[in-house]
Amino acid sequence: MGLWKHPVVPDRQYVQKIRSFPPSALLPLVAEAGTRAVLEPTGPQGPLGRWQEWILADIARVSLAQGNEHRSAAPAMSDLWNIHGMFHLHGNRRPEEVPLEVHLLQLFNQQLEGQADGYQAQARSAAILLDTSTDKPLEVIGKPGWEHDLFGCSLVQYVAATRLIRASALTYAGRVDPGVLTGPEADKLLKHIDQATFDAVLARHFAIDAASFKEAERPWREKADAELRRFTYNPLRESPLISGYGSGYLCPSPHLAWSKSTPLGLYFTGRKHYGDMSFAQDMGHLFEAYIGRHLRLLPHAQVHAEIIHRYGRKGSQQLNSVDWIVEFPDLLLLVEVKATMPTEAVRLGDLDAAQAAWKKLIKACDQIDAVAGYLRDGHEAYAHIRPAGRPILGLVITLEPFYLINAYDFLPARTTPVYVASAEELERLVTVTSTTASQLLLEHHAERAEGWHVRESFAGHTFERNPIVESAWQRYPWSGASTDPDQSCVADATVISA
Repeated sequence: MGLWKHPVVPDRQYVQKIRSFPPSALLPLVAEAGTRAVLEPTGPQGPLGRWQEWILADIARVSLAQGNEHRSAAPAMSDLWNIHGMFHLHGNRRPEEVPLEVHLLQLFNQQLEGQADGYQAQARSAAILLDTSTDKPLEVIGKPGWEHDLFGCSLVQYVAATRLIRASALTYAGRVDPGVLTGPEADKLLKHIDQATFDAVLARHFAIDAASFKEAERPWREKADAELRRFTYNPLRESPLISGYGSGYLCPSPHLAWSKSTPLGLYFTGRKHYGDMSFAQDMGHLFEAYIGRHLRLLPHAQVHAEIIHRYGRKGSQQLNSVDWIVEFPDLLLLVEVKATMPTEAVRLGDLDAAQAAWKKLIKACDQIDAVAGYLRDGHEAYAHIRPAGRPILGLVITLEPFYLINAYDFLPARTTPVYVASAEELERLVTVTSTTASQLLLEHHAERAEGWHVRESFAGHTFERNPIVESAWQRYPWSGASTDPDQSCVADATVISA
């Protein structure tokens, strides 16, 4: 019987089942299952598959926010597995009663983040914040002492802390005890972050107690529709370690702890610390330059930076072109960079409210279309870039993926075909070896004009390692020349021994 044929489980029933067990008994099981989600390739088998970290994070969220320590029932792992199964059937409406694009937006934004490449994301953090420079003025990043002001340590030490957290959780059944970190890899990491700094970073950036969690969860719980509650913001995303349940901390989702060292996690850490958009704006300027660095890796291509010119009646208005124009022998590629990510409305699948989140992307598409028009018309500002019959395509590069954005007519059609792609997709595109990046994009447009992500056309092609990402990875002194970066995050599970 297909999953959609099963009866749905209302949120109230799912929450009541979680609340039937005291948090002090249920949460250690959740943390242990979180490690099994990572360590067991197939996991404990059941009708709905193996443990999933995003489900366990929600179970922990409900238990912390609504649990009752006066419950006497003692949960077993089988009870947690039953709750885990209820989540799959969670909802007041059957999936077929929800528009497919809404259903997919909710599921993709909930689940696919956890499948991101750990090596590439942590390397990207160093590549943007430490290895990239820009001519645009920065308010925060790059100023003397900015790393210690933001993190209480260097960025390298902060990333080391996330790796120690994840490794400890995977080694000790979901528990992170700063006083118990032994083994060769732990010793290697602790050479770069001393114990006192590690303790301080955990307390400042990762830990939360039950009472504080309830306060953090309250506004989200009060405003959320029960149907959509599980897609809303989980305070464990900001504070993935729970104190007050035995020695050290419990870590229900190792992924959420690790993700605080990615550009997305650092973006929100910076916004919270500075209380304004200064850090976010700095990161946007650096991200634009970072994408330019990647475009310059393309062989047999000429890269032009932003062009500023006049337009309109008697040149009364000023236009900033797209951020980058790439000339291939067979293609003109117009690239606009946006350090943006999906908002809550997008994650909830609220298509009306999501228009505000997509506004920046729509504006970027308009900008690409306008510049393409000037190029075709031979505007004097672009005299050094002549189309000469070459097709023109546009790319909007975002810091994080916008799932399905190229499909379902979320973006209005224009004269110039435009695709939205994430930084991770571009990092891979520029290293293709079995064809040229221009041919891959042209074939993608010809074969998948209905709006698939660019990465859908990567299958069957070969790629070399990205030198910018690789160089940034070497910023971390524990990486070592012999480390296989693609296995680095998995290796964390076995590097600390009791």
